[in-house]
Amino acid sequence: MQITSPLIVLPMMILLANAPRSLGAGADGGSASVAVEICEQGLNDTDAWPEVAPVSTERFEIPAFALDLLPAKYVDDGVRGERPSPSLLRLSGTVDLPAGTHQFLIRSRSAARLSVNGHLAAENPFAPKNGGDGSQADSEHLTPLDLGPGFRFAPRGEYEHISSVTVPGGRVSIQLEAFVGGREAKKARRVELGETVVAVALQGSTEWRVLTPNGTGFAYTDRDWRTYQDQIHALISAREAAMRQSLRAANDPVWEQKRAAARHWLDSTPEEAVPNAAGSNPIDRFLTAKFESIKA
Repeated sequence: MQITSPLIVLPMMILLANAPRSLGAGADGGSASVAVEICEQGLNDTDAWPEVAPVSTERFEIPAFALDLLPAKYVDDGVRGERPSPSLLRLSGTVDLPAGTHQFLIRSRSAARLSVNGHLAAENPFAPKNGGDGSQADSEHLTPLDLGPGFRFAPRGEYEHISSVTVPGGRVSIQLEAFVGGREAKKARRVELGETVVAVALQGSTEWRVLTPNGTGFAYTDRDWRTYQDQIHALISAREAAMRQSLRAANDPVWEQKRAAARHWLDSTPEEAVPNAAGSNPIDRFLTAKFESIKA
């Protein structure tokens, strides 16, 4: 596979309706979805890729190589927790592509790397320690690439890179890894994903389409991105609700034991009469009686 770095804009002849397809198996038996893995262990603050691939702590599927929101993390009985900074996102799957030299675009808020058939194809750098989105004085200002008329510009603070990659055609293995969060001086960056995308333009055309399995895709325009974004956010919301329900259900026996213990205590403890003391309610009367007993 030959990899170069020209900024040539070619389109992808992958056709997809604006709405992402339902998840499932492809016509050839392969997966019609992209595996999403969130890794929270095996990372450090040195702004370097780990020598050993981190093991995922959470996994789910989406229809395309595009995500801008991580599901909330829940612990114990459905209480919302915090993801460590940094964490790592991994998107992987296989895609039907024709033979040829195609243009691959990656976008990410921090360091990211794209592998095609196991070979490094494109890479975004780690954000500088003084703020990579231009929000601080003397920090780096990123100029978005112009993909052509009608195609989506990168949001502010996004890194992006285009590489030419020659593939033999057929089923092509794709993997994108992206850091989320990290450190800025002594402070942890927020674990916010940003627009993390792999788009492709096939040889001989000027149209960019977000990459999906099974030879499908959708135009990387503002309108089609918003349609996809709404559906992915709904999918993530449903996943979060299911996660909360599952964690609560797993802890139901514990809470039932606590409720049973409380009922037993109430049933076995003699009821104490409310004191005949000043007060507008039983609690005030108990307090008044206690204060009076102390004074006495």
